Parts: sequence; structure tokens; C-alpha cells
Amino acid sequence: MNVLGEREREAVASVLASLEQDGIVAAGMIGDPDPFVATMNAVQFFHISEIVISTLPREQSRWMASKLVERVGESTGKRVEHVEAAAAPVEA
Repeated sequence: MNVLGEREREAVASVLASLEQDGIVAAGMIGDPDPFVATMNAVQFFHISEIVISTLPREQSRWMASKLVERVGESTGKRVEHVEAAAAPVEA
């Protein structure tokens, strides 16, 4: 029987182990599906100097419509950088 989240925890552990083998110090956890809640939880558990938020292009992102970047910056007091993913080409 597969416990909900077991696969995800194994995937996180695998990525962290791979980074450690390459000499990279990293930490990770399975976060809340809401990016604002996930960010606020992470700020409680990790020392964070700045936050990077990646979204779909502004016109496609519901997170940008909800002013995620601004809310995170105001709530955390941290510098927040927004990276917008390139729109995927539409196949004809």
C-alpha cells in the first residue's frame, strides 16, 4: 500500500542526496500546494535571505493575478525576485 506522499518524500530525498554528492548544501521539504502558504512555512523553518518566485507568463498566471510576489514581500520583509517562465510554443 502506497502512503500518500511517500513517493514525493523519496523523490526529495533522492534530489538532496544527488546535490550532496556534488558538494552542494541543500535542504528541501514537500510544501503546501498554495505557493504563499508554502513560502510562509519555509520562512519559519529555514534561514532565508531572499526569495525567488517563478511563474507562468503574467497573463497566464493565477498567482500573479493574486499578487503573490507583492504579498510574499510584504509578509516576509525579504527581497523577492520574480522569474517569468517563457510561454511554451503552441503546436498547430
